[in-house]
Amino acid sequence: MSDDGDILRMAPPAVILTGELDARPSARVDSIRGVLAEAGIDPPATEDIVAAMWHKWVFITSTVTSPGSPLTPSLYRDLVAGAPTEADHVLTDLTLRARALGVATPLLDLAALQLRVHEHRLAAGRP
Repeated sequence: MSDDGDILRMAPPAVILTGELDARPSARVDSIRGVLAEAGIDPPATEDIVAAMWHKWVFITSTVTSPGSPLTPSLYRDLVAGAPTEADHVLTDLTLRARALGVATPLLDLAALQLRVHEHRLAAGRP
């Protein structure tokens, strides 16, 4: 995020996989693919969007490269900078989805808790 609060894209998006949970073609996904394509984003369809989503979550939560790298997740960059993160949108959502499927996520729960502590400290004006 920029100093002005704008979302800052550090690397161009190469691909955003699209698809319905039941793997069937739909007008909704076709519409989304059209909008993405108009924006210059390659939106190929995938038959297993759930697997694609899990691969993305694993990438986001595990990729930590050198500081300033465009491959460093924004959540990590925000945390290191002492800025608000998108923890609730990423980790909390992921753990809730896993819990709904009966999948235990003790390490993700711990990471989400630590990030909530970070967010509460920021809200209270403490680093």
